[in-house]
Amino acid sequence: MLEIKVMYLMKRNAPMIQAVLNSKNAHNNELLNPNSPSNRDNCLEPYRLIAQLLKDNGINLVTADLLTEEPLFELQIERQEKTYSDKKFLIQLENPEHAVLPRSTDSYRSIYSWNDELYSTLESFVKVYIPSIDDRLINQSHVRDIEYVMICANKKFSKENNQELYSDRLSIIDWFSQSNSTEFRLYGRGWVAPTIRDGWRSLLRSVLSPVATPKVFHGEVTSKSDILSRSKFSFCYENMRSDGDYITEKIFDSMLAGCVPIYLGSSRISDYIPDDVYIDAREFNGVDAIYRYIEKLSFERLCDMRRSIVDFLESKQADIFRNTVFANCVVTNILERLDDE
Repeated sequence: MLEIKVMYLMKRNAPMIQAVLNSKNAHNNELLNPNSPSNRDNCLEPYRLIAQLLKDNGINLVTADLLTEEPLFELQIERQEKTYSDKKFLIQLENPEHAVLPRSTDSYRSIYSWNDELYSTLESFVKVYIPSIDDRLINQSHVRDIEYVMICANKKFSKENNQELYSDRLSIIDWFSQSNSTEFRLYGRGWVAPTIRDGWRSLLRSVLSPVATPKVFHGEVTSKSDILSRSKFSFCYENMRSDGDYITEKIFDSMLAGCVPIYLGSSRISDYIPDDVYIDAREFNGVDAIYRYIEKLSFERLCDMRRSIVDFLESKQADIFRNTVFANCVVTNILERLDDE
């Protein structure tokens, strides 16, 4: 539920005016469209909520191509080079490998990020967590036909990174492939070699970085929830390890579908999520050990974990990861700081 009712422009006795949503390749309000192909598993809801709260306060948030007047302010999604207003606000949620300070931090009235290490020294820093929990019904079914699943794209960092977890994902894929297991399914993009129809750039990438489709690959998906709702356990590995609060939607997508997460990523995960709702991959020496542990879990223990997942997602403890809390924080701060000099 949206809670904020500041009515900033009503106080100013002004009509509805525009603000600009500045994001790379964002056109025609696609980031605000629930029917957009990019809105997989409702991932764009935080920005729609921000737009709705601003509209409730007399501000129409639009992408740059739809601007018809000088914007009241600019909200950037990740740092952008081109700007449209002197009043700028910045949402920075990228992974630690790609996180960089803006060239001129003084130009932003607020920078919203989970990244204390990089931004906490700035007066403009506002701590947020990556929004991941919407108000969908939690799937509590115990009837599931997929034992283990991993949904991820076939990617890697362009530069060497000793904290990356892409190679750990590959180890999981290799282990289940070599064991000829039918219990594990891999879904995602980039696991099939490109064809001529995919274009010459894709073909060139396939020559430079050949793709051997894993035998456990079961195709791409338009909705992760559809697959996770059929799965008992999901490998939820972040793109990289971190000592900060880089906790993305991966673990929450699994929990919302009633699928028990096997997590690896932030070393601070247990500060925010109870130990009894996920399996901590750090406690095991490889995929084989994880597999042997899970195979010994009783059905009753699995049911207990699903009940604990529901309890956590419905608790106040989970609020910091809710889309509504994120949107309320951003909009409240924007309205408070608009008149700052």
